[in-house]
Amino acid sequence: MFAYCYSLEELDTSNFNTKNVREINGMFSFCMALTSLNLKGFKTDKISDFSNLFSTCQKLTSIDLSSFDTSKATSMESMFLNCDSITSLDISYLDTSNVVNMNYLFMHCVSLTSLDLSHFNTSKVQKMYSMFGFMLELQNLDLSKFDTSSSLDMGSMFQYCSSLKSLDLSKFKTEKIPQMFQMFQYCTSLKTLDLSSFNTGNVIDFSYMFNGCTNLEYLDLSSFNTQKANRMFCMFRDCNSLTSLDISKFDSSYVSNMDEMFAGCTALKILKTSEKFNSNSLEEMEKMFKECKSLISLDLSGFTTINVKYMDYAFNNCSSLEYLDVSNFRTNAAFNIKFMFNGCSSLTSLNLAYFDTSKIDDVRLESVFDSCEKLKLTISKKKCSNLLPFIPSYVEVIDIN
Repeated sequence: MFAYCYSLEELDTSNFNTKNVREINGMFSFCMALTSLNLKGFKTDKISDFSNLFSTCQKLTSIDLSSFDTSKATSMESMFLNCDSITSLDISYLDTSNVVNMNYLFMHCVSLTSLDLSHFNTSKVQKMYSMFGFMLELQNLDLSKFDTSSSLDMGSMFQYCSSLKSLDLSKFKTEKIPQMFQMFQYCTSLKTLDLSSFNTGNVIDFSYMFNGCTNLEYLDLSSFNTQKANRMFCMFRDCNSLTSLDISKFDSSYVSNMDEMFAGCTALKILKTSEKFNSNSLEEMEKMFKECKSLISLDLSGFTTINVKYMDYAFNNCSSLEYLDVSNFRTNAAFNIKFMFNGCSSLTSLNLAYFDTSKIDDVRLESVFDSCEKLKLTISKKKCSNLLPFIPSYVEVIDIN
């Protein structure tokens, strides 16, 4: 009705008779200049869809929802999306007992510093994608009463909640969730995160889950079950305050993409893995450990890489790495390995006995071992004849043939 009234600044609906209205989704969306909205007497008891109701009302500083009856509501998707100027929001009047969809509900409410959800009934909610995404000023969020037993999607749920300092998710039920894509991405103020209660047995996509959590010092993933996981790319990228990480429970048998998985974890000294952390289905591991400058030892003996196409920059600038077991690495399917070990200046030995670079174009063999001044390299000169011209003279090459 008023959607896309870009220049509308004031609106009084107090005399509207809405007792028989059944559809209001998107009613005030993109009223971008609206600063005053009077909703007193607004009857909504017959409404089931509240999606996009106030979406992109960028200048509204408050919304009075005291007259709202949302007992029949099933969707609140994007209801307050891009309400950039709202500094406080009383949602205690909202009955959410029948709501199924809360995707993007508060996304980009960039001025809200707190949100009281203590009365929210989320027992039927299946969709929570980016529910709190881009709430840049949000500092406190109590989800202790959240019931997530019906939830099927938590992707991007807290992404860019960059002021959020703590988050208690101990009561979250996650056994039905198939993806946790970008769930905590760029939560740059979080220092600890205990996810020991998480059941991730059905999660397929973990990509970008903790990407950019630059202040995260502790992360408990002891309960993580990754047996169905297919994607882990950028999962821990730029978590540059983490000093140790235990992923010994991780099973990566079906993971096809680990690009930049630990890239930029510059403080990471200890990475605990197990034999279940393997490359059985892996196709991409570009920049996987790039800039892991504090990592001293890494055992990837369980990786055979028979299907991996991209290995370029995989260990680039791992300058403290003294021990690296990649003895079972194959390059049968490899398309690119340039800069793979470049900058591994502390590495003293490397066994690449199964490397065969004969099918890799010269341009993708660039700088593989540059700055590896201490390195003794074991390879097959016959199978890697096209790689030899790119090996610096200070690298000692031991031929297995």
